[in-house]
Amino acid sequence: TKLAYGFPAFNDRLTLTPGVGLALSPDSRTYSLLWALAPYAQQPQAEPWQLSLEGEQQEGNAAESAVEHSLKLRFSHLF
Repeated sequence: TKLAYGFPAFNDRLTLTPGVGLALSPDSRTYSLLWALAPYAQQPQAEPWQLSLEGEQQEGNAAESAVEHSLKLRFSHLF
């Protein structure tokens, strides 16, 4: 499950979206934090792009399982 909400930023030219995520399974748990930046949707001349940074931690339910961390930087541009 992910929860995120966009806020206007930089004089309403961009949207800043923080978010959190949680995934539970019988074998593991995953936690995530997300920040994304994109043009404000109501700007008609804005090209669609997005820059995001997501950190994730995955833990196994077994006591001897290792904890895994990841950091993802993503840029997308539609043309």
